[in-house]
Amino acid sequence: MNFLNLIEFAYALFGSLMVAFYIPQIILVTKAEHELKEVSLLTYACWTIGLFIYFLYGLYKVGDLKLSILSLLSSINCAAIFFVTLYKRKKFGPRLENQALNVLKINSLSRSLETKSS
Repeated sequence: MNFLNLIEFAYALFGSLMVAFYIPQIILVTKAEHELKEVSLLTYACWTIGLFIYFLYGLYKVGDLKLSILSLLSSINCAAIFFVTLYKRKKFGPRLENQALNVLKINSLSRSLETKSS
C-alpha cells in the first residue's frame, strides 16, 4: 500500500467514524428532559451549513463522491442535533410570559413590603 492509498483509506475510515460518532450526541439530546443550555446552537448551525457547503464543493467543484457523501451525512447529523436542541429549548425552556409575570409579582411584593415598612 503506497502513501496515497493509505491517506485515502484513512480519509474514508475516519470520515465514516466522524459521521458515526454524531449518533451518541443525537441520542443524548433526544433523550434529554431539559432545555439543553449546554449545547451551542450557533456552533451546530455553523457546522450544518459549513458541512453542507463542503458537500456541494465536493460534488460540483472537486468531483469527490466520498467527500460529498461524508459531508452530507455529517451535515444531516449536525442539523438533527440543532433542531432537536431547538425543540427541547422551546419545550422545556422558561416561557417569556412566565418570566414577565414573575417580575411583576416580585415588583408588587417589593412595593408592598416597602409600604409596610414605612
